[in-house]
Amino acid sequence: MNTKTLIALLITGTICQFSTGIDRARAADAPPLNTLQVIQQKIRSEVAARLAEAGAGYADIQVTVAVKRDSATPFKVTYRGLHNFTGSDGTTPQTDGEFIMNYIGGGQWQGALAGTQFIASVGTKDNIDLPFVNDPAVVGEWKSVDFVSDISAFDPAKPAWKGKLYLKGLTFEENGKTPQPWWTWTKGVLIHHGDQTASRYEIKEIGGVSYLFLEWKSGDVMIAGRKPWYYVLTPNTSKEAK
Repeated sequence: MNTKTLIALLITGTICQFSTGIDRARAADAPPLNTLQVIQQKIRSEVAARLAEAGAGYADIQVTVAVKRDSATPFKVTYRGLHNFTGSDGTTPQTDGEFIMNYIGGGQWQGALAGTQFIASVGTKDNIDLPFVNDPAVVGEWKSVDFVSDISAFDPAKPAWKGKLYLKGLTFEENGKTPQPWWTWTKGVLIHHGDQTASRYEIKEIGGVSYLFLEWKSGDVMIAGRKPWYYVLTPNTSKEAK
């Protein structure tokens, strides 16, 4: 897969990791173009459905990226010819106008028009209600060294990813904690509470070196249903992980 196919206009909030000129090794909020289109279509469908429920009509609705970001990308909803619509605040918006849908985590975008709320849920969520199981082997600082399509594709002598790695490293603290409040862990799983993802990790020893393989569940995984790629990390003896 070449770098051009991995360019994204967008997610992850977050969270978000979902949550755009970015390659796939960057934020989980940075889905590729087809994923961006899925989000736009879902937001448009949500707005159209809510307007129909209110008995309103319109000539056209367009959804575009409001601000290009590496994560938590907001979208602009532009409408024309809106009629027969009174918002929940009692006001009647102009016939032509726009409003913003902001990422609120968990694969959801939210916006409002004349007080009426629109929430578009995109993609899937993992079960993140997992009990804590200790894993002494993972505790410590790890630095990223590669990003691969599959664990079997990793070759320590020949890094697969030629670009910059968004995830510089990770620190696994005792009792399932990390320095980032949105990330916690249990044995074999890194949990992102904003995007509601549970990414599996596995530690393997190759050539006498420990490597941690971490699923990277960005928007192309949770929204477009693609197979996750893996970050490859090694113990950070230079204390550079963040």
